[in-house]
Amino acid sequence: KTCHTRETNKMSTIVVKNLLSTTDEEIIKRTFGIFGEILNIVILKDFTLNVSKGVAYITYVTEKSAKKAVYCMDNSIIQNKEPHRVSVTLVNRENHKVIVVGAGLAGLISAYEASKT
Repeated sequence: KTCHTRETNKMSTIVVKNLLSTTDEEIIKRTFGIFGEILNIVILKDFTLNVSKGVAYITYVTEKSAKKAVYCMDNSIIQNKEPHRVSVTLVNRENHKVIVVGAGLAGLISAYEASKT
């Protein structure tokens, strides 16, 4: 099986920071899926403790959906945990490369580097 990659400018990725360690993919889908079709979700994890590092990357099919999510969700409270507010921003394409692999799966090459900012 051969996987081909190609760059795309049609989809757009956001980064969500300050998530609770209990935030999972289903919570992200429910919360952020209302803004448009989600292509991929990557939750950074501490594999030693098997918990979320509080950072997730969400790739939307369209840039419009990603921008709407940033506008509506930045500094919002999710999972009803006051005063736990999330930070939502668009991924800077100059520092991160979004790729499509194989049959439309998306990922981030430099997710680890972005989590350090």
